[in-house]
Parts: sequence; C-alpha cells; structure tokens
Amino acid sequence: LHQDGKNTFTVTNLESETEYTFRIYPYTNAGSNIDYKTDGTVPEVTATTAAVQLFSIAQIQKTPDGQEGDSPLKDQVVTIEGVVTGVSSYSVFVQDADSVWSGVNVFGSDVASQVSMGDRIRVTGEVEEYSDKTEITNISSFTILEQNVALPDPIVVATGELAQEKYEGVLVQVRNATCTNPDLGYNEWEVDDGSGPCRIDDLILKDFTPELGQTYTITGVCDYSYSNFKIEPRTLEDIKIVTTAPVIMLMGVNPRVPEANQDFVDSVKVTDNGTLTVVELRYKVNNGEMKSVNMSTVI
Repeated sequence: LHQDGKNTFTVTNLESETEYTFRIYPYTNAGSNIDYKTDGTVPEVTATTAAVQLFSIAQIQKTPDGQEGDSPLKDQVVTIEGVVTGVSSYSVFVQDADSVWSGVNVFGSDVASQVSMGDRIRVTGEVEEYSDKTEITNISSFTILEQNVALPDPIVVATGELAQEKYEGVLVQVRNATCTNPDLGYNEWEVDDGSGPCRIDDLILKDFTPELGQTYTITGVCDYSYSNFKIEPRTLEDIKIVTTAPVIMLMGVNPRVPEANQDFVDSVKVTDNGTLTVVELRYKVNNGEMKSVNMSTVI
C-alpha cells in the first residue's frame, strides 16, 4: 500500500524457525524497461521466525475438571507433535505420552494417506468437537519428523472401565476378556473381563471374525463414535487368543538308538490345566498300524 512515500507489504505462510531476507529495489518507470535504483545501499532486512508454539495433547484433551466435556481449546488452531499409533482410511491417531489424555484423532485423508504407524509427525489444525469426540481437523500443515519410532506402551484397562474420555485416542489393552457377543451390528463385537463389557470395532482392522466364548487379549486405540467408546485393533497381532490348553514339552529319549530287546524311554513334561485324565503315547513300527499306550506319571 503506497501512502506518502511509504510502502508496506505483508508476507504470509512463513515457516517457523526459518531465516528470511528481504531487499527493496526502487525503480522509476514501469513495463519491460524498468530502471532499478542501484546506487547506494539497497535496503535489506534479515530475521528468523520464532519457533511454533506446541501444545501437548493433554492440553487439548483434558477438561479443567478432568471429566467429560469439550476441549478447552475448542475452535482454536493448534500445533502438536506425536507418534502415529493407528491409521484409518481418513484419519490417524497420534499420541505424545504414555498416559491418559495423551492421544487424539487427526482427521484428514491427505495425512492418513502419507503416514504409517511409528511416524513421528507435527500437525497444525483446528480443534473440533465432532459428535462429542475431540479431533484436530482442517489441517493446514503437517510434517513427518521421524520414522520407525517406538510406539507408546498400551495402558492396561478393565473392559468395564474403558468408557471414559481420558482414554479417547490413547493406545489401550484389555486382558483375558471373553467374547460375550460376536455381532453387535456394523462389524462391532463385545468382550468382557468380568468388570463389564466393551466394544471392539473394525475402523482399521477388517475381516476379523470373533468366536463366542473365546477369551482374548486385545490391543488397540480407544475411539469414540456413535455414542460409544470402542477399541480399534490395527493388525491381527493386536488380537491374541488366550488359551488354557495343556503345554507339552519333549524332555528327551533314552537311548537315542535302542538295540533289539532294549527298553526305550520317551520323556515329556505336561503342564496340566486341571482337565487332563490321560496322556497317551502313539507310535508305529516300520510304518505299520498306529498303536498307543498310556504314559505313566512321575512326580
């Protein structure tokens, strides 16, 4: 804007912690024949932009009284850094500490299509409450700072205690939880460790079929949608079957190459789960008929 010989120009979208240099070249005519004023010193200024203000995710997620409620930074533009703990087709989960209130959903397919679990990223966007879930949306910038970073340890939580806002966006784990309903609708299912049920969803991991009565240990990100908290496993490795089957370990054979008419001892260790009645050894000679003998117990 030209006013009484004074010119001002505003530069936007500068990067943080970056040095910029500006020079002013006055000229006396226009068009293709510009005569720049080059005599004397050309006005120049150099400055470095300040570091961006980072917010912890807990500052965004945690309400003043630590209970349910909107983010204290709702509708504000924030910048966060954290590790990607889960990726869906249209959003990612980011966490910056091994604690409650430390995870958040970053909504944006552009981000989701370019990052992987274990990426440490910086994101700038607007804090929004979408159907009572805190999200960072309207992403204006994001950067992958580091890759293959260790994920935070999941917080072990009872199934009946999952439905709390402090776990929203956080990597959690429920243990020894039995499937009490394999089909809640919309590919959701239910498990219960005795403390009360919680939901398991397929936002990230598709095509897993739970078994009624089977016991699982499940790891995943806690999400909130359609008025329910739920765990989002990310890979099949996040769903472990808990088994109480007997464990059998071969202890050895003696002798390894028995001679004719020589006793042969096959020793195994069976860890009983309280249901065993018989341990049976099956064998055959020269590819003949399979035979069996009950093994004796040695205390």
